[in-house]
Amino acid sequence: MDYANHDVILFMGYDPQVNAARGENPEAKIGVVDVRPPTLKEARGADFLVANGPEMTAMGARLFNHSFEYPIYPEVPPRNHAPSGKDRIIICYHGNKAHAVSMFPHVTRALEELSREYPLELRIIYNVESLGPIPDRYLPGADVKTRIVQWHSEVYTQELAEADIGIVPDLTPIHAPEKTKRICAPRDREFGAQATEVLARYKPTSNPGRILAFSQHGIPVVADSFPSAAQIIRNGENGFLANDAFSWYQGLRNLCVDPEYRQTLGQALKEEHAKRYTIEAINRRFVNFCRGLQPRHEAPESLANAQSLFEERDRSDETLKKVIAQKMKKFFP
Repeated sequence: MDYANHDVILFMGYDPQVNAARGENPEAKIGVVDVRPPTLKEARGADFLVANGPEMTAMGARLFNHSFEYPIYPEVPPRNHAPSGKDRIIICYHGNKAHAVSMFPHVTRALEELSREYPLELRIIYNVESLGPIPDRYLPGADVKTRIVQWHSEVYTQELAEADIGIVPDLTPIHAPEKTKRICAPRDREFGAQATEVLARYKPTSNPGRILAFSQHGIPVVADSFPSAAQIIRNGENGFLANDAFSWYQGLRNLCVDPEYRQTLGQALKEEHAKRYTIEAINRRFVNFCRGLQPRHEAPESLANAQSLFEERDRSDETLKKVIAQKMKKFFP
């Protein structure tokens, strides 16, 4: 590969040939695209990261002080027909199997309750042939008509384009969250830990791509509250953020009650997409980013002990150690 005659060189995260490019062209700006946790260290020495969302930006901060967020999503022509929802309100998911399963239990319970008021059809689009079927126990009850759709190249202008509402579940369920909050809470009262605090788990590769497939069509979205979604969704303006069954139910119901309101929020999301998330708009920002790039700087390795400092402080107090032991025995006999 000839690296000599380029100002900017990009590598995919799974095969970052940073040292080879740097040796041949020391002046080039080198970026690594869509790096994953297993290959993060191999990207060391690049000048910047091209992340698909703020989650990946945070993950890469150990090595990169500069990150450009370039969301990856299917670019599709907008629909030219009204959504099909005369008999049932069509609620659509598209993505991978893992996030589809993550609808259980908070999204599935919300859908079950909502189906008592409105006839619903849930469409779940993913690569069934490659990833296998979703077990019935993770799907909503029989009152929600559920249709599993095998992903195909035209799905974004066909099955997805007919949707009335898009859903983007992303959070990984947490086992026994109330017990978990008590066990992992700081023992020092100065932190002001409360039982009402929210625990959230999401992947460092979470991104806004699934939202942007719906936004091109003007389909309003209800999404789990994770960083990428919070950058785009504004509650009550172009969709809703949710993090439990109650907020999912309310967000979905708000969009079911009034078709005009649903259309208004969908149009607002479409306008947000046209303003910031078209390929042309993202590319313009990326060019400006490359032109203004400052020298790279890795974070000091000493920061790796930040969490251990907290844990050591807990362990330093014998009384607190006894409290922790008692709690562990109570919750995990």
